[in-house]
Amino acid sequence: MARLSHVCLGVQNLYEAAHRLREETGLNNYDGGWFSAGMANRIVPVGNDQYIEVESLIDQRMAERSKGAPYFQDFVDYLHASTEHGDALIGWCIRAQDLDELKQIGRRVGFDLPEEPYNGRVRPDGKVLKAYGAPPSAEMWPQGMPNFLYYPEPDTAPALTPVEHRGFAPQGIAWLELGGDEQKIRDWLGPEASDLPLRFVDGAPGIRAVGIATDNGEIVVRR
Repeated sequence: MARLSHVCLGVQNLYEAAHRLREETGLNNYDGGWFSAGMANRIVPVGNDQYIEVESLIDQRMAERSKGAPYFQDFVDYLHASTEHGDALIGWCIRAQDLDELKQIGRRVGFDLPEEPYNGRVRPDGKVLKAYGAPPSAEMWPQGMPNFLYYPEPDTAPALTPVEHRGFAPQGIAWLELGGDEQKIRDWLGPEASDLPLRFVDGAPGIRAVGIATDNGEIVVRR
């Protein structure tokens, strides 16, 4: 069954924002690596095989000359626009349990899954993280909608790298607060919608906040 994978926090300065998040919440992070389109991220594992991805543009020249897939260029533009005034929770992702499930989701939403996974970020150890996405996040996140993914090498999933948080153990994403059309989002999610911890508020589409359960209370990240 598909489940909530992660939330992306877009920022202007990757290191400053990740440090500030750690100071505000006690949630630690590690270096996730970089993308060929001039982006990089830091990963905040939050338990339950879930994480927050802190992401920013780190190389404007690389972004401008990148010959990667148009998807990455679209995403760079979206990231740049979303963070014009500071940090922003820019998207969320649902993870399929296997490739067959992702193909079924793709058929349901009218997206043809590519034969091969795309090359995502390059980790600090040099390994390239591969993933299937349906549809690309650059298409769905600006609408306040999640996309779906699957890691063909599950042991490389970003949430699995352990970090030591500040005096507590996170236990996963407790809830997401979302703006936008609730019924439209639930229809897009399909059967999985009823199992996801979603809260809906009035206003434009997009993530308002994310709640993290811990063994010492709840942490709220609101941007």
